[in-house]
Amino acid sequence: MKKTIFLSLLILISFSVTVSGQIKSTIQGNLSDLVIEENSDFYIRYVNTADFPGNFIINSFYYTDKEEGWPYGTGFEITQTNRTTPLWYIKINGDFGPHTINLVDLNSDDKSDLFFFVGGEDVFSTYAYKADYDFDLNSDFDEKNFQLVYSNKNHYSVLIRPDSSSTPIILDTESTSSYGLSCSEIPYDYEMREEYLLNIDPEIKDRIFDKYFELTKGLDQYNFHYGMPNSYPLINSFILDPIKLTSVFDNESIDVTHKFPEYVSWRIGILKEIKSTASEHCNNKIDMLIEHHKKFLD
Repeated sequence: MKKTIFLSLLILISFSVTVSGQIKSTIQGNLSDLVIEENSDFYIRYVNTADFPGNFIINSFYYTDKEEGWPYGTGFEITQTNRTTPLWYIKINGDFGPHTINLVDLNSDDKSDLFFFVGGEDVFSTYAYKADYDFDLNSDFDEKNFQLVYSNKNHYSVLIRPDSSSTPIILDTESTSSYGLSCSEIPYDYEMREEYLLNIDPEIKDRIFDKYFELTKGLDQYNFHYGMPNSYPLINSFILDPIKLTSVFDNESIDVTHKFPEYVSWRIGILKEIKSTASEHCNNKIDMLIEHHKKFLD
């Protein structure tokens, strides 16, 4: 059945992302036999099932090594009504697992790709997997039914859709860490030195919010809100970071920042306005960012 260009189905996985203690037995629940059989060295504990449109199903689970106790973590399988084997599954080692899972067509092929976050506390990661299953969904189980095309382990990326793009674009930064609103060279240094905190005029902040919602359109529901409804659009705009725009094409992700000069020019303009009222501690930082963004306009 024909889907819209950015058909997106959000699954909120209700199990805790923190693995508390080791699992001492296997409880299969709604999990497929395949997951249990392929992981015979692990205790697998079914957690819950999420159903959503298109007859897709996600079954979530915890796991731990039977002998060593490590690795341990969380995972999920993607299947569909009437299938006896899943399309695909993943195990994620560590204390923190996926806390949201999005299905969204990232490359305009009318298939639902995976876009999800992994983390908690000071762990922030983003992953995108391209769907390669058959349109009729009769594909046998295969680890290539979803193929990793994008990842970062530094922050939660943001889905946007500029007017000139027919598909969602991934907004993130070129930095290994987001600087938030700190003008220091040390990320989030304002926690120790408040003079490095960037204060933005309320009128300018309102326009940043407006631009964020203009860009995200119906995609904002898939971005992380940090539990801060009055602040997250500013966080998700990466105002003090060198941005990167990424598109999923075929089986890879490509940098397309240079293809969106209007958005880059907007960022340069808003940075100049921010500088006019910012403290002297922020001047060099803002000037460097402006020069960085100008290279995409050459």
